[in-house]
Amino acid sequence: MPRFTLIAFLMVLIVGCTPTSSPTATPPTLTQTPTSTPVGTPIVIDLDPFGEQGPPPPTATPTTRTQAAFGEFVTVDTTTGPVEIAFTLDQARYVNVVARAIDPDINTGVILYNAQGRLIFFNDDYVSERVDLGNKDSVIDRLFLPQGTYSIRLETFDSAGQVSVGTEEATPPTLGLGQLTFIEGRIGPGEGFEQRLNLKGGELITLSVLTGNAEFDPNLQIFDPQGNLIAFNDDVQSEDYFLSVTDAQIQYLVIPADGEYIAEIYAFDETTFGTFQLIIAQYGILQPVENPVELYTGNILQRQVIAFPLNFTRGELITVTARALNSQIDPAIRLLDERDIILIENEDHNTEALDLGDFDARFTHQVIPNDGSYELELLSEAGRGGFTVEIQRLGIVRAGEVGLIDPTANQVLPIGAPTFAPESTAEPAP
Repeated sequence: MPRFTLIAFLMVLIVGCTPTSSPTATPPTLTQTPTSTPVGTPIVIDLDPFGEQGPPPPTATPTTRTQAAFGEFVTVDTTTGPVEIAFTLDQARYVNVVARAIDPDINTGVILYNAQGRLIFFNDDYVSERVDLGNKDSVIDRLFLPQGTYSIRLETFDSAGQVSVGTEEATPPTLGLGQLTFIEGRIGPGEGFEQRLNLKGGELITLSVLTGNAEFDPNLQIFDPQGNLIAFNDDVQSEDYFLSVTDAQIQYLVIPADGEYIAEIYAFDETTFGTFQLIIAQYGILQPVENPVELYTGNILQRQVIAFPLNFTRGELITVTARALNSQIDPAIRLLDERDIILIENEDHNTEALDLGDFDARFTHQVIPNDGSYELELLSEAGRGGFTVEIQRLGIVRAGEVGLIDPTANQVLPIGAPTFAPESTAEPAP
């Protein structure tokens, strides 16, 4: 039987924030008399493609349909209505979808669909540093897409006319595509899919389960060579928008030791079934760093912000935890880069982690995009008192020999009533 599981920006007082280890980074200013330190205003990057209102509904059936090769731009006319442009990827890529109006008065909007007609991403009035785009042009920026056929729906607002629309090869994020393996699978009612993975200790991997059926809600579990559950996910919560909300993903999992691991896929409702694609990305090997753990302790006032200046290396993988030392404090944390752009933030960790209180904060396995200075901010959303902040430097991802995955080393097995693991945002199991 298989084993089928976060604004208040204030002048702040640095209150006795003393590191209890010897961190590499410079800790907050240490003085006998607290000093005021201004906290900059961060730039918030909205990663939700639709926002609170959601994407605008299509206004009409496209009046013009055309095709373009990947990397090609075509000029279309929206005078008679929306336009649909199809393109095909012969391999997985990071892609930009761009709509550039010939007349700067034209306000463009683009919606990207996959071959099954599922809306992947929407953009209108893209704000960027690109000098080749106007403030009414649109871009879907640096989106990972697997091999397949996609369609761009172009709509214009305020006025209509000619628009140049096409796709570009995008610069991959810090870790790149990784070494990719694609495995096609199918399970029937009451069945589970088991894929064997020969992996090396220190590998950093991401596993994604992509379905084409809205009724099929897959669960994904990873077991180590001893049969212990080490990671699980049901509904994906990442920025990989090629996945639907009911698809599954375990992102940035660190493999603890060499050996054969098992990825198991089954339906949340065992009466449902369907086809899926298991996508495995192997990014490299984590190289250890000096001083891997930094621990800060101190006291914080309600709605106070305490800033911790830090230095990181490109490709470094970190986990940050803020714990309250009494039941009144509700801590929140966020990491900002040198431009005051928020890279990640968290309040009330929302995981099943047994070492955290309900209101503690944690973000896990964040990849550092560039060498340089960063700032970690701790905010007390409620309460005052003692806290600890722990920064774990898990290592730096470097190219190296990774395990070999045989895409045929799998089997479909019957299951009874599976014991469902708690839902999680793809964290390692506690």
